[in-house]
Amino acid sequence: MGKQDQPPDCGHCGGSGKAVYERPHMENDGSVTWRKVTESCHVCGGTGKCR
Repeated sequence: MGKQDQPPDCGHCGGSGKAVYERPHMENDGSVTWRKVTESCHVCGGTGKCR
């Protein structure tokens, strides 16, 4: 099995398996702010490779 047989890197996370998303966060005073969080990429499921 050659290198070309491997699935290519995920285009969404660039093969890292992690992606930065902005998520709403409820503050103590009831206001909502947006925070950047790093999570497993939702496109490749954190594998870093295209499915």
